[in-house]
Amino acid sequence: MEYDLESAFKQPGCPICTMIKKSMDSYFRWFENESDHLLELLISLSRGGFCRDHAQQVAASVKSDLNYTYAFIIRTRQKEIKQFLQETALIQKKIFPYREKNDPHRELNRIISSEPCPVCDLIQKTGTYGSAMIARKFEDPINRELYRESAGLCWEHCANTLLIAPPEIGLFLLEDHLQRLEDLNREFREFFRKQDYRFDHEPKGKEQTAWVRAMELLNGRPYSF
Repeated sequence: MEYDLESAFKQPGCPICTMIKKSMDSYFRWFENESDHLLELLISLSRGGFCRDHAQQVAASVKSDLNYTYAFIIRTRQKEIKQFLQETALIQKKIFPYREKNDPHRELNRIISSEPCPVCDLIQKTGTYGSAMIARKFEDPINRELYRESAGLCWEHCANTLLIAPPEIGLFLLEDHLQRLEDLNREFREFFRKQDYRFDHEPKGKEQTAWVRAMELLNGRPYSF
């Protein structure tokens, strides 16, 4: 992953966002090839599975069907709910004695509780790793100069890195982020200047898309781009 971060400096957009996107692409390829025969993964998915957004991304990313994978998940959930209903009915009929350990509410909590979405978990772990790596690598002034030439961290990942970075690195990141804001502000001033009828004949430049770079700096790049 260390190489991924260095190469991400050369890509458009936030380097950590780029790392996350690459990790997600790798996960989706792995999932397509392995999901139907890894029992641990199948059990985990049957206890939670993907969130709404990432389920849609999985469906759009894989090139083969997932019938074996989702057949296991559906059957596992069916079995758990059926067992719960049967045991609850026996308790209500007093055929099965009530005990605290088989309290229906406790069993219901077991059924409806879920494990986190594996892609959400991957995003969080990759982001945390990227922030820690940046905080360490920026101890070298050469890496700071490489970073200055990159698109910079989005605010979310910049803020996360600030929380764990030594004070010197934190100050560098804030000063760099401020410089990027000032550069964007100059582009916006140029954009609005050319809106003036006195200057609207001038050729349009990159100031016309300043809002795109501002959005990426503040909100990051979408992981599905």
